[in-house]
Amino acid sequence: MKKTIKLLLKPVKGILSWIAGLSCGVSRFSCYLTHKALFHITWGIPPSPDNFDHFIDIYYLWMLKKNPMFLKGGYSIGLQ
Repeated sequence: MKKTIKLLLKPVKGILSWIAGLSCGVSRFSCYLTHKALFHITWGIPPSPDNFDHFIDIYYLWMLKKNPMFLKGGYSIGLQ
């Protein structure tokens, strides 16, 4: 009985996985576009802010430049 249920659900799992993957891709692209707009609005129209929103790094610049180096500057090791 369990084998029959698994065989019946296997095609449904593939379809659901494909739909979820498509939804994730659309979500990532939407997030990229909105953070791109935020970056150009924030830094393209004066006055520039005092602080940088690092979500822009994560969702726009990292995908654009494929360079995660901004992550390395966010921590320090306490030497005693």
